[in-house]
Amino acid sequence: MSRRSDGKAGKAAGGKAGAAADGTSAGASLPAATAADPRRWWSLTGLCLAAAIVWFAAANLPVAVPAISNDLGGSLTTLQWANTIFTLVTGALVIATGRLGDVLGRRKVLNVGLVIFLAASVLCALAPSTTILIVGRALMGVGAAAILPATLAIIPIEFSGKEEVIAFSVWMAVAGAGQALAPAISGGLTQAFSWRAIFWVDVPLCAAALALVLFATPESRDEGADRSIDFAGLATVVGGLVALMYALNEGPTRGWGSPVIVGSLALAVALLCACLLIERRVHNPLIHMGLFRRHSFDGAIIDNFVYNLTLAGTMNALAIYLEEARGYDPFTAGLLLLPSTFALLLLIPVGGRIGLRRGPRFPLAAGTLIMGIGTFTLGFMTSSSPYAWMAVGLVIQGVGIGLFSTPLSDTAVGLAPAAESGAASGVFKMTSMVGGAFGIAILAAFYRAIGFHHFDRGVASLGLTPQQNAILQDASGTSRGAADVLAQFPADVQNKLVAIGNDAFAAGVGGALKIAFAFALLAFVAVLVLVPRGILKRD
Repeated sequence: MSRRSDGKAGKAAGGKAGAAADGTSAGASLPAATAADPRRWWSLTGLCLAAAIVWFAAANLPVAVPAISNDLGGSLTTLQWANTIFTLVTGALVIATGRLGDVLGRRKVLNVGLVIFLAASVLCALAPSTTILIVGRALMGVGAAAILPATLAIIPIEFSGKEEVIAFSVWMAVAGAGQALAPAISGGLTQAFSWRAIFWVDVPLCAAALALVLFATPESRDEGADRSIDFAGLATVVGGLVALMYALNEGPTRGWGSPVIVGSLALAVALLCACLLIERRVHNPLIHMGLFRRHSFDGAIIDNFVYNLTLAGTMNALAIYLEEARGYDPFTAGLLLLPSTFALLLLIPVGGRIGLRRGPRFPLAAGTLIMGIGTFTLGFMTSSSPYAWMAVGLVIQGVGIGLFSTPLSDTAVGLAPAAESGAASGVFKMTSMVGGAFGIAILAAFYRAIGFHHFDRGVASLGLTPQQNAILQDASGTSRGAADVLAQFPADVQNKLVAIGNDAFAAGVGGALKIAFAFALLAFVAVLVLVPRGILKRD
């Protein structure tokens, strides 16, 4: 955990000397008086609410997928795009918006993001087709990209010392709660009203966050920042991520050897490599490569990517599994995913205190390993396993996440030089969202591939044609296609098909979660290698 004996003193002095008449600070600093302004806690409330709205949107769709499919139609692949496009767009743009906040003003960019998010939520709520829903979710991602880095970057400007650690802990707790509670809230809204309600609820929440920020959050910017935008870097990173996600989403359906999929993967590699070359040579890079000279930053970024990959992939897979294979309604499925939330919220302050006393290395490493153990436990779930098995795995996973949440954000963002806090938070949030998108896509690809293999092996003796197999596989995200196929067979064969399908789904999800455990082990090793022992200080 960072201690800022040097940075905060500089902030106060800089604020006294350089504050503008309108309250905007010189450099990244705020006037010294702002540090004692009681409105900073109202400001934190608005920042946390804005972040919670984004994280709720990142996790609220899986339990509503069957209902959306029944209403609008669409295969699992199509609806997965509606899920991943939000996190993909957010992750691709969040670095650019973090830089824009440094240049134009963090509060201004945050407010614009909230307005875009609100308008896009209305579009999703009124969507007449899956195409419009995907477009709306993409626009929500644009708004989220403006919201997230600003909310993080403002915290170390408004708070110092122990208050800053408390503020980061509150931000992480509220953001984590928004993400963790999303399945239950989304399921309840879907069951009580319709899936459209999960978007209508964003409207009053965005309005409340906007009002709080306008009332209590002073403007801040880096007056010395270069105002040019690295459009070449932005284009290559966005293009590369879209191509990669397309391949991951469509690969299980089209086949990994398909020319389209192979071409998409090759294009993704080419564009992302081009982005790295551009960022090393351009005058004002989108991604400050200098940030990566800090090994503690590198360790936190790797850990953050894997954490979001694991959490998003787990929740997406389990939400669909509980509804499609176990037959739970959306609200119940959401409630059954809650154990991790309680463990996470209980352990967040514990992780923060450990980080204060011992530095971030221990809570990051221990929490990541515990998260991985919980995920590995979930990987042994079968179609006949009692719910208690899932609950235990989710609790262990939540304990680990709670331990490292606050040290993670403070190491990545709190230790960055004040003038680069927006850029650091942009990179941090990019890895959060891209990690989440990768988790949904990669684990879905694995559980579908493993599940299809088990399904094909199970029905080999039942006489199904390849066309019927394909229809059943494609119907895994909607009950309508499966019902049409099952109706062609006698009741005893239908029962066998349902049992085989449920076993295959469980085997696929379990296999995918074991693979997620391997990612967690890699992150654990990265933390041990890259994050130094002891209490760290800002550069």
